[in-house]
Amino acid sequence: MKTLRQDLADIYLHKLRELFPEVKPSLNYKTDFQFLTAVMLSAQSTDKQVNKITKDFFNKFPTAESIAKASLSEIKQQLKSLGLYNTKSINLKKTAEIIYKKHNGKVPKDRQLLEALPGVGRKTANVVLSTLYNDNSGIAVDTHIARLARLLALTNHTSRLKIEQDLLKLIPENQRFGFSLRLIFYGRKYCKANHFAMHNPNHYHCPLTVELRIYLQKKRIALIGFSFNKDKYGNKIAKDLIRFGFNNLFLVNPKGGRYGNRLVYKDIKDILINSEIDIFLFVVKPEISLRIVRCLNQKKVSGHYWFQPGSLADDLVGYLNGNNLSFSSFCIMRSAGIW
Repeated sequence: MKTLRQDLADIYLHKLRELFPEVKPSLNYKTDFQFLTAVMLSAQSTDKQVNKITKDFFNKFPTAESIAKASLSEIKQQLKSLGLYNTKSINLKKTAEIIYKKHNGKVPKDRQLLEALPGVGRKTANVVLSTLYNDNSGIAVDTHIARLARLLALTNHTSRLKIEQDLLKLIPENQRFGFSLRLIFYGRKYCKANHFAMHNPNHYHCPLTVELRIYLQKKRIALIGFSFNKDKYGNKIAKDLIRFGFNNLFLVNPKGGRYGNRLVYKDIKDILINSEIDIFLFVVKPEISLRIVRCLNQKKVSGHYWFQPGSLADDLVGYLNGNNLSFSSFCIMRSAGIW
């Protein structure tokens, strides 16, 4: 049985192919070494900036040998309009010398040899291996991918290595190259960083957010911590979920009663007995959430535990890891663009 994240990954892959049928790297190059150079120069710079610089740079220094034999001051002069040009110039010259002297001017196909080159980290190695050698053993996680992978509920990590490990479990090897490029293009065109700022409505209309919302609307969601008080966060979430078409919604409040035409359950046990829940959404204090998680794990209840943004994350992850407990997904509901 597929996990929630696997379902979402499949949905996103399909939608991204629809949005960007044909993709290729946006960096300009003619040789493998030029591609490595362009990727190295692209750190904290836009591809447009890099292409503008490399047009003249590659005319003057077309090979590893030409860069290896050039003076550092010459290289810096050519790259001075790029961010971090001092560091990039030093690393590029050292890398060119190694490739020229140790690898006969050819870019290594081996990951360890690539990552041993000055200025070449795992992300750069992943880009080079997938583009030049069809080696998709890794996924390049840049700023766009790190941000969107979390935003779209594919990971809850902030470490790029851990994000990559999560994505490797979800994205088939033969689709990783296209996935990386498409998600980068998607971030640039549809879902920019400021779209997810609080109260910004743009994110609600991003194509993958729409797909996520459509998927979630079909799931049975238990809202734990629902409140009748209109000023309470739980009440706002309930109102928004109903307004945006989340019809398979189960509300839990110790008072019970009704909310509009919906029954409000007094106890989480009531919905566990009567319904198969896909997602548990907690909007209660951390210590209460921890007790609920313990209860669910003791009863071996299947489902996906989702939590509101804020202080719950560290406490819950720490508790689950410390007790060797696991759950299908740890996500932030705000990903759906509702609140």
